[in-house]
Amino acid sequence: FFFAAANMPCIAFCQVSTPSEGKSLNTLEMIDKMKQAALSGAKLAVFGERALNTGLTKDHKASSKEIAIAAQQFSIAVIYGFVEYNPLHMYNALMFIDHSGKEVGCYRKVHFSCIDQGTFEAGTKMCVVSLDNLRIGLAIGSDLLVPQFFTAMSSKAGAQLVIVASGVEDHALSSQYGTIVHARAVENQFHVALVELEAFKICQPSGQTLPLHSNTEGILLHDFQPGTFFKNRQQLLPKPQPELYTAAISYETEVPWENETSAATQEFFHNRAGYYDQQMRDVQYNAPMIVAKAVAQVGAQKNGRVLDIAAGTGLVGEAFAQHGFVNMVALDRNEAMLQEAEKKGIYKEIILGPFEVKATSLPSGSFHVCHCVGSLMTMQWLNPLVLLQEMLRLVEVAGFLVLLWNTTELKEPQCQEVAITLEKILDDLQMEEGCKVLQHKSVPNYLGACEGTLWIAQKLRPIKLC
Repeated sequence: FFFAAANMPCIAFCQVSTPSEGKSLNTLEMIDKMKQAALSGAKLAVFGERALNTGLTKDHKASSKEIAIAAQQFSIAVIYGFVEYNPLHMYNALMFIDHSGKEVGCYRKVHFSCIDQGTFEAGTKMCVVSLDNLRIGLAIGSDLLVPQFFTAMSSKAGAQLVIVASGVEDHALSSQYGTIVHARAVENQFHVALVELEAFKICQPSGQTLPLHSNTEGILLHDFQPGTFFKNRQQLLPKPQPELYTAAISYETEVPWENETSAATQEFFHNRAGYYDQQMRDVQYNAPMIVAKAVAQVGAQKNGRVLDIAAGTGLVGEAFAQHGFVNMVALDRNEAMLQEAEKKGIYKEIILGPFEVKATSLPSGSFHVCHCVGSLMTMQWLNPLVLLQEMLRLVEVAGFLVLLWNTTELKEPQCQEVAITLEKILDDLQMEEGCKVLQHKSVPNYLGACEGTLWIAQKLRPIKLC
């Protein structure tokens, strides 16, 4: 199938079968389609999601090299889906190779629904490439469900055509994608091409599907004039109100201040487990990286055992892992949150249950670092006295105790008892010879504009709080 435009490059949308005897047949079929497309006058051959079907293996580079050689030989650019794998990361990706065989851009899928989370790591950047006079944005599957992503490609990167590769086999979801592409085209006044396993759809800025016409060579062609709608784009797009959207998803307004063991609180965390990480990114939750960096800088041993108290989905543990810590244990009372933490593959052990119950069964001096981040709110959630008593017992001599809390949050009326109790305990520990306080300071941007307080101490000998 082919798509062309006046004064613009001709684009060929190609399908390949799923290989039954390894990747070589798949690669050869793609190269053959590239040759056919080039002979038909196309300047770009487009293949779908994971078209280079090498499986979840390390070996995609050999096939990618063959495709790059073919691109140079036939003087045709190519976009194709593949699994990008290295020892640390695995991405669902789209590669763009120009007609000289040079890898110009690689898009790693950014947005994953709850259904397809877990297998791949999310990318962090959009990708818009140039082909002659055409600016082409790249997207995969569930990216379609995030309108802001497409708006950014339009307003910030000048995309005129966005290619969405989708390998979904669910007919209901495929139908939904087929509907949504119309909205994305109208919203942003560009063309959107949906490249599925068995079909193609190209939507115009008007929302209508392109009428593709076949010539005698079987090439499906259409002429459009991108300059006409591109000039009107800014007039058609309404002015967004980002402060309104941010306020609508504010983390603090959702927190249930009941007892942490209550059914309502447990249901709250159970329901948000699947999107918690994304929401925390949206509200600029910087606490994990703040605390991980600080603990690394005070000289904690990277192979020492680390207890992540109230670990949740493992955001803090993930930050510790990025700073080289390799021996971590997660403890939390919510099963759904811990299931998300376990998916990250960074914990040696997962402990489900209330801290005040589970901590007592852990041996004294069995951890090099004990940390608790973002869980000091009300006495019903976590009692500071019980918390620090157990942390002091669990940490080995020369080990570290670490707290980081939301200072802005502890000023709330329902948090005052925790704030007062915590202040008294920390004052007592400041005077305790068996505990050396290394840091006790305010940190900016703990959560958005909210200020945090960081406290790190080193245990010098066995001590017990009264």
